[in-house]
Amino acid sequence: MNQNKFFIGYRKHSITCVTFQGPIPLMSIMKPNNIHDVNIMLPLIGEIRKISELHTQYLVADLGYLDAKDQKKSFHDHDMAVVTGFKSNTVLTEPCDTSGRPECEQGHRLVWDGFDRDTATSWFRGDESYCQGCPLQGTCNK
Repeated sequence: MNQNKFFIGYRKHSITCVTFQGPIPLMSIMKPNNIHDVNIMLPLIGEIRKISELHTQYLVADLGYLDAKDQKKSFHDHDMAVVTGFKSNTVLTEPCDTSGRPECEQGHRLVWDGFDRDTATSWFRGDESYCQGCPLQGTCNK
């Protein structure tokens, strides 16, 4: 943080949509620099929900917006799942690579297969290019 007493800082928080032509900003809000990212996520999602034409189900955010309580509130109150990366001290229960991506027993990265809204669970499946020649193919539930 700048220690100059005349420094005035603001931060712009934006939600963009990924397209083939590049990202398109859907909405931005400006807040003072001393407002933490976590405190911005729910107001942004509330604003998105005011636009009836947007049927957004997922929001990908950086770790600055990671807060389990707010992520649950976003899902249950606004019907939007917020996906972030993992903190460095996160303990992963399933076999994963060093980046936190799930792997099968043979060490092949799994492919995201969707999100079950009833159980708030992401599903992953085996990558067919690896599964065809896998020695565990007969016993794997993929």
